[in-house]
Parts: sequence; C-alpha cells; structure tokens
Amino acid sequence: GISHLVESLKINQTLKTLDLYHNIVGPNGGCQLAEMLTINSSIETLLLNNNRLDQSTCKTIVHASNRHENMRHLTLYHPFMSATDREDLRSLDCRGVLEI
Repeated sequence: GISHLVESLKINQTLKTLDLYHNIVGPNGGCQLAEMLTINSSIETLLLNNNRLDQSTCKTIVHASNRHENMRHLTLYHPFMSATDREDLRSLDCRGVLEI
C-alpha cells in the first residue's frame, strides 16, 4: 500500500514526478506523503487529484510543500471540494505551486 511507497520515497532521491491520480490515497496516506516531503528533496511534481483527501490533510500537504524547496507543481483537486476550501488552500500556498 501507500506505506511501502512512502517508505521507499523517503530514501529515493532521484524521482522528480509522482503521479498518484485517482488512487484512493485517503487522509492517512496523504499525511504520510506530507511527512515524506519533509525528507525527500527530489520530488518536484506531486499529483494527488481525486484521492479522497479531506481538507485537513490537504492543508498538511500544502504546508509540507511550502517547506519543500524543489516543489514546482502540486495538485489536490477533487470534485467535492467547495470553492471556500479551494480558496483556503490557495491562501496557504506560499510558493505558488498549487493547482486545484
């Protein structure tokens, strides 16, 4: 599952793009990915659309991407995200990498 992937990504320093579009990562997996971003400095693009991430998890990921110096592109869209939630996340995106 996602736990094995995250553990591998903590030591992999060559992968630049991680596309997990529509993989049902869920809130727990999303938090694990956010933690991975604090360790892995090579990821530049993280695509997490349609992964059943709740707003709290999305915020955690955005905060982690703000501290990730090489992050260039982050997607967190899901069809049930309200306009208010999208604006809330955009306001947290200090680096301008978020697409929702």
